[in-house]
Amino acid sequence: MKRIKPRDNRYCEVIAGQTQRNPIFWIILLFIAAFPINSFCGETAPSKDVLAVIDGKNISVSEAEKYLMLLPEADRVKFQNSKMKNLFIRDFIDTELLFREGVAKGVSNDERVRLRLQSLERILVRDLYINNFIMPKVKVTEDDAFNYYKSHKNDFVDRGYATAEHIAVLSKEEAEKIKGEINSGKISFEDAVKKYSIDKYTSGNKGALPLILNGRPIEGYRESGEIIKLAFSAKVGTVAGPVKSLMGWHLLRVKSRKDDMPRAYDTVKGEVKNMATKEKLVKALDEEIEKLKKSHGVKVFPENMK
Repeated sequence: MKRIKPRDNRYCEVIAGQTQRNPIFWIILLFIAAFPINSFCGETAPSKDVLAVIDGKNISVSEAEKYLMLLPEADRVKFQNSKMKNLFIRDFIDTELLFREGVAKGVSNDERVRLRLQSLERILVRDLYINNFIMPKVKVTEDDAFNYYKSHKNDFVDRGYATAEHIAVLSKEEAEKIKGEINSGKISFEDAVKKYSIDKYTSGNKGALPLILNGRPIEGYRESGEIIKLAFSAKVGTVAGPVKSLMGWHLLRVKSRKDDMPRAYDTVKGEVKNMATKEKLVKALDEEIEKLKKSHGVKVFPENMK
């Protein structure tokens, strides 16, 4: 029996990503779905500007390009590749066939289709309103950007990291007792891990924790904030703690550490300007919405939506 070659789904992935990120892409899908592209039939096009012929009616290349131009430039470039273009054409022919069958069977009258179209229209009009009437008011000067950088320096750092070993026990008293034994030389840290630690995932590896990144939870350890603070404050090589987590109480021995390194303004200038612009846009949107609420006499009763 002849093996059927599976359909190349790369273009479908492009569509899936676009429909999630860019509602305008839905409109492009609907447009092209309504006009199948007859490029695989081997017939000669009536003219160079004709992209397809449907029921004797020409669909021009320029007409289709108007809709494709709604896509972000980075995504339009993908369709310049001949292979991607062919996949594009093939998939939309399939879509057109299913579209026509759906219309013939009354699917287009489904309430969900109407609601989806209304939802897309609301999103598109909203976004265009923001782009046309609010974004032009948002201006970020060099001084604005630099002031944003100074007030958000913690957002522009290369996060530090630490390597550490720990002993986990159930009570603070037991942890203090073990710490005393280690500091007095009665037992080594490594032997204390084997003898006392309840963390079976690390006890077989001298108590070594996963790499600790400043400001991020330790992988596999819930509510590890106190451990992280200790890892970036304790003296390297000493036994520190105890501190508490959901697992219990921890003694920590930091083996190495690299502290946070601030990133110079010149190296993050573009990123800073983008973030400062977003902050100003959010503020401008909030002001616009408050103004519209007043002018439209908005009253909201969330308790009625159950």
